[in-house]
Amino acid sequence: PLTWADARMRFKVTRLLWPPYRVDGLDLQASINNGALDLQRLAGRAWGGRFDASGGADTGSGRLALRLRANDVDLRALLTDTLGFDGLRGRGRIDADLSSRGSTVSAVRAALSGRVTLALRPAAIRGIDLAQTLSGWRTAPQGGSTTMAGDAGRQTDFSQLDASLDFRDGVGHSTDLDGRSEFLNVSGEGSIDFARSHIDYLLRARVVNTAGGRAGAELVMLNG
Repeated sequence: PLTWADARMRFKVTRLLWPPYRVDGLDLQASINNGALDLQRLAGRAWGGRFDASGGADTGSGRLALRLRANDVDLRALLTDTLGFDGLRGRGRIDADLSSRGSTVSAVRAALSGRVTLALRPAAIRGIDLAQTLSGWRTAPQGGSTTMAGDAGRQTDFSQLDASLDFRDGVGHSTDLDGRSEFLNVSGEGSIDFARSHIDYLLRARVVNTAGGRAGAELVMLNG
């Protein structure tokens, strides 16, 4: 569509529906020149929060760029709509500065570069319930290891979760995960490959705050 016309645009729309997207209070300012889009501002309310973005797209080179600041958004809804990824849940602040190149969605995902930072209050990591897993430590093989398959019906809940992802060629690398919950503190490092829907991440969990006894006897014995 960017090749159809040159234009200068300013839109203020009460509600925009473009499934799966819905934006309320849309404020858009942009220009199109020789197949290149310069998005000066795109702001509104979506995914339960507010966002303010800018960026561009060029049909000649296939390059895309996005700068985004979002507050109080539902991370699960945002990631599901934009990347088809459902491994993280939470609500909070997201800052992103991303670029890519490609003519299809899969090509854009595979070429994604840039940085994303998350500050979520609360949050959850899907696929494993760390508190439940640690509660069964007595039955684990002595001197060995226990392998557990991911279970989409389980998740580890956090009161806060902070992390950053540095993307290169569609893979986000993270070294500063900091998650805190009532009985667990978690740090971690690894990668999330959105193009191939693959996660390779090491979580380090420490049991904390069990003095009150509400964690259960198994976790109390792991305190610290």
